[in-house]
Amino acid sequence: MNKQLSSRATLSESEGERGDPDLVNLTIQFFQFLVFLLFFSISPAWAEEVMLLPDVVVEGGGSKEDAATKSQIKGRDYHERFVTVTEVLKHEPGIHLTRFGGLEESSSLSIRGSNADEVMVTLDGIPLNSADGSSVALAPFLMDGIETIEIYRGSAPLETGVAPSGGLVALKTSALEEGLSFSGGLGYGSFNTVNFSQHFNHKKGNWGFLAGVGYHRTSGDFDFLDDNGTPLNLADDQRVERQNNQSQTLHPFFKIAHTLDAKTQLEFLHHFLFQNRGVPGLSTNQAVDTSLTSKQWLSALKVKRDDFLISKLSFENLLYGRFFKEQFDDHNAEIGLGAGQDTNNETLLFGNKLAFSYSLNSVNRLSAFMSYQGEKFTPTDYLATTDGGSSSFRHQWNMGVGDEWDVWNRRLRFSPAVWLENVFNHLFDDDPAFSVAVPSENNVIHHNVSMRLGIQAKLMEHLNLLAHASSTRRYPNFYELFGDRGNVVGNPYLDPQKTIQWDVGFCFLFPEWSWLNEGYFEATYFDKRLNDLIQFEQSGAFARAENVGKASINGFELSGKWDLLKRISFKAGYTFQWAKDRGDNLGLFLAGKPKSEFSGELSYLIKPVRIFVEGNFMDENYLDPLNTRVVLARLVLNSGVIWTISSHWALSVEGKNLTNDQIVDVVGFPLPGREYFGRLTWRY
Repeated sequence: MNKQLSSRATLSESEGERGDPDLVNLTIQFFQFLVFLLFFSISPAWAEEVMLLPDVVVEGGGSKEDAATKSQIKGRDYHERFVTVTEVLKHEPGIHLTRFGGLEESSSLSIRGSNADEVMVTLDGIPLNSADGSSVALAPFLMDGIETIEIYRGSAPLETGVAPSGGLVALKTSALEEGLSFSGGLGYGSFNTVNFSQHFNHKKGNWGFLAGVGYHRTSGDFDFLDDNGTPLNLADDQRVERQNNQSQTLHPFFKIAHTLDAKTQLEFLHHFLFQNRGVPGLSTNQAVDTSLTSKQWLSALKVKRDDFLISKLSFENLLYGRFFKEQFDDHNAEIGLGAGQDTNNETLLFGNKLAFSYSLNSVNRLSAFMSYQGEKFTPTDYLATTDGGSSSFRHQWNMGVGDEWDVWNRRLRFSPAVWLENVFNHLFDDDPAFSVAVPSENNVIHHNVSMRLGIQAKLMEHLNLLAHASSTRRYPNFYELFGDRGNVVGNPYLDPQKTIQWDVGFCFLFPEWSWLNEGYFEATYFDKRLNDLIQFEQSGAFARAENVGKASINGFELSGKWDLLKRISFKAGYTFQWAKDRGDNLGLFLAGKPKSEFSGELSYLIKPVRIFVEGNFMDENYLDPLNTRVVLARLVLNSGVIWTISSHWALSVEGKNLTNDQIVDVVGFPLPGREYFGRLTWRY
């Protein structure tokens, strides 16, 4: 097996170094196109001083200039409510969330039919994804510690330094404000759920300091209907309590900012994330002692400089590090990997991203970046005969260039960009937690080019047309390459997944009338084509990662918001997607991709009280590639009241899942029924 793997790795290395001839030709043509754009953009004929294509901003809805792929959530709209980042994201068009349990259980995030590991998540610019394949935990983040959430539903912009095939979710924590301020909140609700937060901000002159802490805990002991593993036999159904579902989360962080001069800013930030929770397992065979503890240390140093060396040249450098430690305790083998485990897996991630921007003239801006990221993964199992496994490494060097070019009296904007990605694997699978030791390794090298083209046109005063196209790669993670030697079988011969996607849409901003204070409507059509799609294929009791061939995902998104008479606000979003397997299971639907999802929120202001009602509908979807197991359609309704007591104090009360529909996202992992929460917030 090692010889086969070695020969396969050697072949992959040579293929990666040689590259795809069609891709090379396409890259050359793309660079020729960039040169063509550069030639015309610097000519005097195109440099006339005319009205710039504006960036339209909608209060509460975020920036709409890139609406076909981007949306923005403002944290201040949710600071007074008892909500997490996960709950807020599920109301955005194009986003599908799958929860694996109660309030603080893990969840997977999908954008436009992507898999969870295709979506990149960052916190203040620091990547939270890991090459080991573990999902990004969004539960530790409370909305009152978030300044903005930016969502890119297609490819990410050049300055992020990455080209995720499934989109990007960028979390940005509280920004420094001028002066001295305190803010915080205390909440309590169903299942003994408590959350607390406190923030301190002080900025004066050239220095600024911000410190905050968030704490969340819950017993998670809701009751649910257990079918005893026999869904067709109703006689043995009974209501039981979810056991071992408690959790607690702690998130302290701080930022220090210093302005050296009018053109140079420095910022240092640090986050610590601690989460300890029980792992209840399947509803029909609940674990009572199994637990999972995770600790994360995240640090970053940001430097910004305008007019660097020459006029109109600016740069931004981000130096970051992340240490992630995950401890899984299953001494009694309740979860079912065949033997007891006491694992301690550590991930060390570090990197640097340097981005430049240069304005050639009033209608053309060039940008470029260089980035490096290294990742080290070390597994340990204290119950194994040999408790320590080999460390795996993945190094990635990326560089890219882009252009932003305005024509047609600045009513039309082109934004082409190209990335060069170089990935170096030195991976081992001798994880001591594996019940069978068959060590192998992966030393594959990948060289790929990713591209993106954006077009924005101002057709009328209130109507913008937007379109994007991109070609990206996703590299298999450790879990897909090696599995867990339990019921998940890895595949060390996986190829990178290739994605070509495009979208086109328009955004209409309603003019302000006497009764309409603000409003917009946007519609987008998207199309994704995937080759060498990486998915786990179920075969008996085992699931194996495979390149299943081809898949297509297309559909449309509709969203809008209207504020009427300064009292009534209505916001809604609808997503329809047609996710079909074009490979081994030709014509069947991809698992976990519902065709329709709708969310809406209606609020009414009677000062000082705001009443709101929100709903979320999800169509039925399949759990397996053969479309034999179905998660039923569901409608979840929430409602609440926010009372602004004074300029410093506010009180909110809300109920969730008011119809008490005992829903599930994944069979065997029940979700809570009706819940009630209250929260008191303050700001001075």
